[in-house]
Amino acid sequence: MRILVVAIVYCLAAACATPRAVERTARPGDARRWVTAGITAMGGKAQLAKLARVRIEAVGHEYQLEQSERVEAPQFLGGYLRVVEVHDLAQVSAVRITSDLSEPDADSRSWDVTRGDQALIAQDTAKEPQLIRARFGRPLAVKLAPEAVLLTAAAARDLAAVDDTNIQGVVHHAVTFSVDSMRVRLTLDAATFLPATVELVTAEPDNVFWSPWGDVTVRLTYANWRHLDDSAWYPMQWDEWRNGMPLRTRLLTRVVPGGTLTADEATRLERLEQGARTGPPVRTIDAMPLEPTVSQLAAGVVQLPGRWNVGVVVQDDGIVVLDAPLSSGYSARVLDKIQALFPGKPVKAVVTTSTAYPHFGGLREYVARGIPVYAADVNTAIVERLVRAPHRLTPDALARAPRALQLTPVRGRLTVGHGRNALELIPIRRESGDRMLIVHIPGAHLLYASDLVQRAPNGAFPGPDLLEDLHAVVTHEQLAVDRAFGFHVGETPWGDIEHELRRLGRAPLGRG
Repeated sequence: MRILVVAIVYCLAAACATPRAVERTARPGDARRWVTAGITAMGGKAQLAKLARVRIEAVGHEYQLEQSERVEAPQFLGGYLRVVEVHDLAQVSAVRITSDLSEPDADSRSWDVTRGDQALIAQDTAKEPQLIRARFGRPLAVKLAPEAVLLTAAAARDLAAVDDTNIQGVVHHAVTFSVDSMRVRLTLDAATFLPATVELVTAEPDNVFWSPWGDVTVRLTYANWRHLDDSAWYPMQWDEWRNGMPLRTRLLTRVVPGGTLTADEATRLERLEQGARTGPPVRTIDAMPLEPTVSQLAAGVVQLPGRWNVGVVVQDDGIVVLDAPLSSGYSARVLDKIQALFPGKPVKAVVTTSTAYPHFGGLREYVARGIPVYAADVNTAIVERLVRAPHRLTPDALARAPRALQLTPVRGRLTVGHGRNALELIPIRRESGDRMLIVHIPGAHLLYASDLVQRAPNGAFPGPDLLEDLHAVVTHEQLAVDRAFGFHVGETPWGDIEHELRRLGRAPLGRG
């Protein structure tokens, strides 16, 4: 009898409970109804209007996907940040001020500013602001912010519902709409109707980190909703993912409806924008200029200087290029310059020594021309991923005429070519640059050191750990080296590197 009573009570409780949403196929009218329900859930249009301008203060972390020692989660390099954002929906304006909590200069801030279709990125210190680059505007930063995304969706003429989706075991309704010629997918929790995810595919042809990847899938998630005093509901955690990898998390500490920049922030911003108005025009990465000079390092060995240098080695049967930085368009101009320097000499191979995004971002142009690629065995997966990356929004030569990748993994010391300029490709296999290759040119006693040797304008060597590991590999492999060069350094006497290691108390071992 007791078991029967318990069963009856359980059944009654289940029958009275609100039924849990289940996934279903979208029907006409769902999209408008769901978006309207979402606006109501956030507090209604009157409450959202109080957030037409809003100041947000947050802390968070950001992963350096483009620089990481590992190219897959979870071991990305990262940093902790303090962030201020001010959104103004009426002006389609967004200002993000980021302070790196690990930065020695506590007053150093980076700025990411959108004003309609104009934008800039700048580095600002207490002493002097420095414009890093102006770039194409990103009004989506405003229109897809939590306080605006439902209003943006409601105003879209092509708003449409799509089938429900399950996110972490919870059913979500989904709608799509266009904004600024881009298709956006928005999901709303089927129980609360609050926005959960915003996803779109975009391209950033002027961004040294993301230009190589062409069509980039951006996914924003909004969570930990709180009811602001005398205003709408608002998410206190934002996460951004790119191409399926976590990029940044923001934990909001303060949300000020109607808030704006402080007087000091506004003054600094005006100074930065003035510099942008009088500065050089916006360039895509493809259009970045090559340096007019060429550094002759040895007979048949030259370096093309630039923001990222390129090495060129002439062998009897063709040319080997050391690294393909930045973008397909940039590589096309590098190859044009090589042809002008060595007319009639074919490019037989390209060696990619590092997979930081700017370091190998131009490989697709070589693949498009049928040029074989050499890469460290641990980097074959990311090279293949770069070659497969869709470029529909900004098509390059490989997107217009697909071609198979010819890739040789370098698992150990490997000789390429013969004669005076034969090359030896050697994996680092140490903590510093463990995914990198170095390239030894025995006939010239030259070493291409990838990214392991850098030099400040005053001659100092940043990164002594890099030098120490590089010297250990040179010693272990018994390489004859008189000079080094690399991504960010020109011809450098090997004795300078040894002297620096001794000065730091990291005396290099003998070469025997």
